[in-house]
Amino acid sequence: MSPARIRRRAQTARGRSSRLDASGVGAQLSGMTKRSPIELDMTPDGQFRSPPPPPRSGLPWLARIGLGAAVVAALAGLVAGAALALWLVSILLPVAILAAVIAWLAFRIQLWRLGGGSSRS
Repeated sequence: MSPARIRRRAQTARGRSSRLDASGVGAQLSGMTKRSPIELDMTPDGQFRSPPPPPRSGLPWLARIGLGAAVVAALAGLVAGAALALWLVSILLPVAILAAVIAWLAFRIQLWRLGGGSSRS
């Protein structure tokens, strides 16, 4: 790369950086300066002076009740879907069996008309 091209790139980079707002740097760091410092209550040998607080038991009780209600509703929906499927099968199975018997009879009649009805299969 030629030295003139390098100088042009450097000037372009300087021109871009001069467009930055100087107050933006302080605004970005202000969140870190307002934070309270972390305090560790430890002995010199690395032991905690007081036991750490016990972990929370999870979700609040209202959320647990809502989650339980959602699970019960989902299970009820699955049972209702299974009942609907069983009902549809119980309605359609006799129709399918009747259609199969009619089709078999029509086939046997066609064989009888063509003269192939004398042989038993």
